[in-house]
Amino acid sequence: MIRWYQQKALDEIRAHFAAGTKKALLHAATGSGKTVIFCEVLKGVHAKGKHAIIVARGKALIDQASQRLFREGVPHGCIQAHHWNHRPLERIQVCSIDTLHRRSALPPADLVVIDEAHLATSSAFRRLVAAYPNAFFLAVSATPHAPGGLSHIADVVVHPISIGQLMDEDYLARPIYYAPTHVNLGGVQVDRKTGDYNAFQLGQAVERSAIYGDVPRHYKQLADGQPAVLFAVNVKHSLEFVERFKAAGIAAAHIDAETPKAQREKCLEDLEAGRIQVVSNVGILTTGVDLPFLKVVILARPTRSYNLFIQMIGRCTRIVPGKKTFLVLDHANNVETHGFIENERKCDLTGKRKRASAIDEERKPRLCLKCYAMFRQIKGVSKCPLCNAPLETRTVNRDAVEEGGELIQVSFQAANKYAGQINIAGLVRQAVERNYKLGWVYHHVKERYGKEHAKILWKEIRSEFGKYKKDP
Repeated sequence: MIRWYQQKALDEIRAHFAAGTKKALLHAATGSGKTVIFCEVLKGVHAKGKHAIIVARGKALIDQASQRLFREGVPHGCIQAHHWNHRPLERIQVCSIDTLHRRSALPPADLVVIDEAHLATSSAFRRLVAAYPNAFFLAVSATPHAPGGLSHIADVVVHPISIGQLMDEDYLARPIYYAPTHVNLGGVQVDRKTGDYNAFQLGQAVERSAIYGDVPRHYKQLADGQPAVLFAVNVKHSLEFVERFKAAGIAAAHIDAETPKAQREKCLEDLEAGRIQVVSNVGILTTGVDLPFLKVVILARPTRSYNLFIQMIGRCTRIVPGKKTFLVLDHANNVETHGFIENERKCDLTGKRKRASAIDEERKPRLCLKCYAMFRQIKGVSKCPLCNAPLETRTVNRDAVEEGGELIQVSFQAANKYAGQINIAGLVRQAVERNYKLGWVYHHVKERYGKEHAKILWKEIRSEFGKYKKDP
């Protein structure tokens, strides 16, 4: 069944194309069903007897795209050397950008879908756009915040629902954040090519920190036995983490880009089955992998990349029966740097951003000086949402408050929601669709965010409910 926001995205995409806009970008979170949306578009292309190509980078993403098309019932072939699904007569083809770049004859296409569009920044993609001057383009990404922008592949952005709304309406699991000791990044330079920290210097900074000992100890303290993935700086660090986990009696394994595919798959199967508790990885579990059973993300590497930050945490947002929340154990300053993932940045196709100071002030976590919970304040709330202490807040300063190396909770439920961003409209829509009474919304807010906040928002709840009741 198509969800309401997926239908909204389809309607917007079709309206843009009908109005003559050739290139659209679908911005939708990991786990929101991007595949369902673009597969519906492809089904329409196929039904009209037209041609389409889906373009991605690398064999893993090609295989994943093909499997998703099979799952959605879209007939297709794959254009990549020696691919198992080589069916050149199909009107829809999944293609590797590298394969297309090497070929002089390109497959026909009335529609070009670019998967993981934030990776489509190379000159090869620019040539691809030039090669199909009459085609429509649909770029798809959960993190469309590419350096330099994505205006070469999109003219408009379709963003039907935010991450926060998806969590409010129980389509995605909600993160509960914990933050560790401060990692001193003084002297770590930024690589001009990647825009992220210099890998070698970052490795040295992590080695100087207290992360190695903290990670296994806090995993046992907060998430003992729950399936977790750890993101490390490099192979050396990842292997060291695995040894520390094993020494603490926690079954763990390491995988990286050089790990054979069968071994990687076996590690993830063992993680799901409970034979191991932690898989430490270096840069390979950020895209192209679905792990809905995960309950914990361990961030053991700092990053300046907002995309990477979202991708790492996004491994855990998919829901399964019984899973409504998950843990983010941030041992690397990332929440402090980027804010909560629910505070989603809008996509700017030019690649421009607000000045850093403006963004930081807007998203900056605030700290309760008694229990060290992080939150954003809402007018009228005068107590800490976790410990109920009178609010006496200041900007987070890990060096000042984090001498003992203990994790401190950074609950989004004690954060963005207290900034007046509870999705009342979404909750009311659920109540109306399910024929629930007005009190259900109030008690839902009270249960999740506390009585004080439910009282403050009661007027808004009644007003929104009244709008729906007046609709024919």
